[in-house]
Amino acid sequence: MGESGALRTRRPLDSRSLPQLWAPGDITPLGSETLVNGAAAGAQKGASIAMLEGGGRAIVWSAPDANNDGIFARLFDADGTPIGPEFAVNTSTPGAQASPAIAALEGGGFVVTWNTPVAGVSEVHARLFGSDGAPLTAEFEIDPGETVNCLNAAPAALPGGGFVIVWQVGGDSRVQRYDASGWAVGAEHALAVASECSATVLDDGYVVTYKGLDGGTDGFGIRAQLFAADGSAIGSAIAVNEHKPGAQQASSVCALEDNRFVVTWTSLGQDGPGSEGGVYARVFASDGSPASGEFRVNVVTAGSQANASASAQPGGGFVVTWMSAGQDGGGQGVYARAFDAGGVALGGEFRVNETTTGDQSLAARARSIATDGEGALWMVWNGNGVGDPDGVFTRRFSVDLNRAPVALDDVASVAEDGSVAIDARANDSDPDGDPLTIAALGAAAHGAVSIDETGAILYTPDADYAGSDSFSYTLSDGRGGEASATVFVTITPVNESPVAGDDDAVVTEDETVNIAVLANDGDEDDGTLTVASVGAAAHGAVTLNPDGSIGYAPDPDYVGLDSFEYTLSDGQGGTDTATVSITVEAYPGVALAGGSSDDLLTGGAGDDTIDGRDGADTLLGLANADRLIGGQGRDSIEGGSGDDTLEGRKSNDVLLGGSGANLLLGAQGEDAIYGGAERDTIDGGSHADVGSGGEGDDVLRGVTGNDTLLGGDGADAIKGGPGADSIDGGAGDDFIVGETGADSLAGGAGLDRFAFKSGHADATDTIVDFASGEDKIDVARIDADAGQPGRQAFAFTGAADTGAVATLFVLDQGGGSWLVGAHTDGDGVVDFTLLVIGDAPLASDFIGIA
Repeated sequence: MGESGALRTRRPLDSRSLPQLWAPGDITPLGSETLVNGAAAGAQKGASIAMLEGGGRAIVWSAPDANNDGIFARLFDADGTPIGPEFAVNTSTPGAQASPAIAALEGGGFVVTWNTPVAGVSEVHARLFGSDGAPLTAEFEIDPGETVNCLNAAPAALPGGGFVIVWQVGGDSRVQRYDASGWAVGAEHALAVASECSATVLDDGYVVTYKGLDGGTDGFGIRAQLFAADGSAIGSAIAVNEHKPGAQQASSVCALEDNRFVVTWTSLGQDGPGSEGGVYARVFASDGSPASGEFRVNVVTAGSQANASASAQPGGGFVVTWMSAGQDGGGQGVYARAFDAGGVALGGEFRVNETTTGDQSLAARARSIATDGEGALWMVWNGNGVGDPDGVFTRRFSVDLNRAPVALDDVASVAEDGSVAIDARANDSDPDGDPLTIAALGAAAHGAVSIDETGAILYTPDADYAGSDSFSYTLSDGRGGEASATVFVTITPVNESPVAGDDDAVVTEDETVNIAVLANDGDEDDGTLTVASVGAAAHGAVTLNPDGSIGYAPDPDYVGLDSFEYTLSDGQGGTDTATVSITVEAYPGVALAGGSSDDLLTGGAGDDTIDGRDGADTLLGLANADRLIGGQGRDSIEGGSGDDTLEGRKSNDVLLGGSGANLLLGAQGEDAIYGGAERDTIDGGSHADVGSGGEGDDVLRGVTGNDTLLGGDGADAIKGGPGADSIDGGAGDDFIVGETGADSLAGGAGLDRFAFKSGHADATDTIVDFASGEDKIDVARIDADAGQPGRQAFAFTGAADTGAVATLFVLDQGGGSWLVGAHTDGDGVVDFTLLVIGDAPLASDFIGIA
């Protein structure tokens, strides 16, 4: 390619990654400067170099010949050994031939262009040569018939062995493509107001730089124009320099790896006081967009720095060479400096020439530097040196091609409260095969990072943290090359096990306690807690209730300590176990307690608590307010005097309240319960019980079973409950509720009230001793019209069954019995029936009639 003289194929730019950076390395001269030209007489000028296929190189320059100045070339092998003497390039000899330029071509040959005077004007001629230096064409004019000066041509190789030449025509410039035989391809492309041109090939075309109008103080700056492979211009001209004041001139363009290119130029006055001019550069992407800002190449700014050119290095970097006035202690000297792909300097500038007396100079826009296949630099210049005070010299430099490693981002995951070793280097690489180490770690926002003994990164998230985190790391190749990347970590949440707290409960013997075990349990993840299972208790029964509490019932008559375990679940697989400790206490104030035998227990004076426990026991409370508990077995319990509480508990018990207002509880079994004198409360409990209130205004409840309830004397309140009950109020004004079931109801003497809550035609109650004008039938709590809001009253229709909703009728059944019926929903079917024996019920005998 034009900048180095050798055409190379560059890989396409991968838009997913930036170019590899060329890291700092030593640039070391490989031997001394050597003389290129063989003729010692006269000034040798304008040297340019090109690397040929196969590793050799060709150098061209102008030098005195028999007429004036001619163009000469000399070939060298890969080691720098000359291949024969220099030879003349031009065949037309009148006048001074000048400004040679060279480009290596595909196939190993090269093309040379130069200026030659013809008939008072300057023409640009060109000639093709093979890899052995043999001419392939005669010299030919590139713009025949032009009547103004044509000069300062610059060739660049194209794929397939062709080439492109850009040259100045008067105040403008032109661009022309040629095939491998030197024939023009297509039409010329004109660049208006353009001079001092340079060109280089890109993967899909080529780019030309020139001095053109930019609106600066002198009106000129460096411009670039992209061309497609077919020679058509792509877009408009690109402004290269950012600094506008002063003059920018003598540009040179060099293609880089990844299809980028770098432009160098001389800027007058930009370096500041004491400077006549400095060398600047800027990197561009293949589409012409800037990949860097402009930057100064030279470090020393005193005097003048000018006539720069660049050569690409493997890895995307490049080296720039230029001449600097007075810096080496003599006149002009040649200097160079390396840069990475982004234009960042890799160290300082260094002197190229060994000889420092006199001038060592570079021609404007000349290719003064090239890179061979091994990455070594070849530089060429004109000046004073060993063997010729005004010759062409070259020198080779080795470059430590330490390219920076490539660090790629990593992704890792770790469970909450865990840790993970991340081999971040696994997807990293080094172009030179250098071993890689992690030189530095950035901080993580939500965790700790360190390097373990294997070189992996150990990441530990903060306690209980779940989510995303990241940190950076810096990779080192041990030779100054570094690269950084980021590790992105996902911390996945882990279900924390719930915490079950131990519980304590106290329960009285033979009673049940429900323990809200979840109340003191917790879950860090706020999961829904449930009791998954319960263990057995040694001295009681344990049940899990629908509300999550645990019920505990001690074994009959057991008093002491007990415990059981339960398992807590959070529904996500987390469990914990806790213990419930139970204290089973005896009944408060128990004075006497039986055993497993049939006991006789007598309380005596005072408020006694007697527990029969197992066996068929006889319990006598005698005086005062006693509590008598039958427990297991068929017990006989007598309260005696005082307001006693008698509990039959299990089996078929006999309870005698005696005198006093007693509470008699049959509980389980078919019990016989007698209240005695005064106001007693009798609860039969389950099964078919017999209850007798005796004297006093008693309260009797049958609860379940087919019960027989006898109110006795006094105004009693009797409630049958479920089952077919037989209820007799006895003497006194009694209140009787049969509840559900086909009940037999007798009010006895007195003004009695029979109350019904709902219609139930399928189970007909019977009042066996109804006295009209004394007793009452209460239907007020039955809703006469279920289809209307609120509770509606019945309309009494006497002996007529109209079938209408909210009507109540009485039908004579004969033999002194009467059927009371009612309709509540209007479907014509009787919804409530009651058989009355005795007097015929009149409207005035009902409560709940409108």
